[in-house]
Amino acid sequence: MGSNPCVDSLAGVRITNRLRPFISAVAIVVVGSTVAAACTSEDGEQATDTVADASGAPAGGAADAADFDTDGFQAAPDVVVPTSGNPCATDPYELPVVAEELDPAVRAEYEAALTPAVTDESGYALTPTDAEAVGLTVEELRDWRSRTAPVGFTPAQYGEFVRTLFAAAIADGLRPSAIDARLKGSLTTLFSGPHKPFPADPAAAAETYFKENGEWPKSWWCTQIYRRYGAWFGDATARPGQRPVDSMFTLDVTTGLSDIDVQLSSDEIRDGVTSTYQSDPALQQFVKDLVNPRAGFYDRIVFAAAYPELTAWSDDWSDTLGRRVAIASFDARGPQNEQSRFKPTDWIVPSPVG
Repeated sequence: MGSNPCVDSLAGVRITNRLRPFISAVAIVVVGSTVAAACTSEDGEQATDTVADASGAPAGGAADAADFDTDGFQAAPDVVVPTSGNPCATDPYELPVVAEELDPAVRAEYEAALTPAVTDESGYALTPTDAEAVGLTVEELRDWRSRTAPVGFTPAQYGEFVRTLFAAAIADGLRPSAIDARLKGSLTTLFSGPHKPFPADPAAAAETYFKENGEWPKSWWCTQIYRRYGAWFGDATARPGQRPVDSMFTLDVTTGLSDIDVQLSSDEIRDGVTSTYQSDPALQQFVKDLVNPRAGFYDRIVFAAAYPELTAWSDDWSDTLGRRVAIASFDARGPQNEQSRFKPTDWIVPSPVG
């Protein structure tokens, strides 16, 4: 199948994989040096209706601003879970007791790396067993604790991640000194926000699966999820209140690892996206709101049109890390909703250049 000009280039924008499923081409309109689009969705509806806020989630299903803080600046659409049909609610399997404990020396290393305790808002403290289950290494935890690197990065990778972030900003005409850059998500906090509760049992995991995928899992998945819970928790009854990093991938509830979210706040970015939007009537026709009405960040398609190097940077690092790198941009005040506004505990990314 040939390339789709509307999917591959919209307003000169590199359309990311997250937007790709929602639009297909019927026509393109050239406005000056800008390629804008009149697109339809796969079901024939106009793309301006389907990608109303260009967040990657269909219009009408995007999350509230409270869902913007961790593990994705915009959460998946709200889905009503049916009250019946959960195949894991009646599964006959019982959770097996874990046969093998962590080696005492390894457990001691994890305990040292997790001291002081790392807790979610319910008060649950991440345990060595939790860390090992989701694939966190002692080295990652040490680097995270010292702020050398978020989990999911080696220190060398993180150094290159930061260097290339600001190099891309410079290439896009931005001054690094004018950008407040912060990382959000469970890679920097080890837990998702309270709006993402950890499913306490296999039946709850199946409900989360439904919310993520829009359908119930197959019956064989229930057998697998029982085994995964058993291998993780054994006969322990305590559960996290919020999702540890990569836990939904560990349980096979989602197919992807936790996101790394990059929050860029700058009046220079504000001026750039505003100018790009106001100078392009075709872009205005395609994009309903310059500012996402739910989460308050600048529309991602407009941002990508204004700052193609930063957009390419996020795509390239998504490929490198095997997890989605998402940029959300704001004016210099940063996000204004209570959950997402600047906090002293934020992972701030200092510019390595002037």
